[in-house]
Amino acid sequence: RDAVDTYIRQHDKLWNAHLTLQRIQATCQRMTHDELQQSAAIWVGAALKVRPAHLRVMDRLVRAQNRVIMPRKQSLGQSHGPAVMASANA
Repeated sequence: RDAVDTYIRQHDKLWNAHLTLQRIQATCQRMTHDELQQSAAIWVGAALKVRPAHLRVMDRLVRAQNRVIMPRKQSLGQSHGPAVMASANA
């Protein structure tokens, strides 16, 4: 009886995660390898068009997020560094 209860407790947690992953997979649209390569090429093209002005805006947004998120984390006792890493240009 104890072994059955232990088994149920351990697998109940996994079952919820398993069902959640199945639901997510059912809603995701699958891609072929060619579609994945095309998508990656689009993202790379967009990344190559990023200019220093864009990076400054992104850095400013990261710093603003950290100003808002860090006090919340500290009040909850979670002071594990910045919520979002600032860019290398900071």
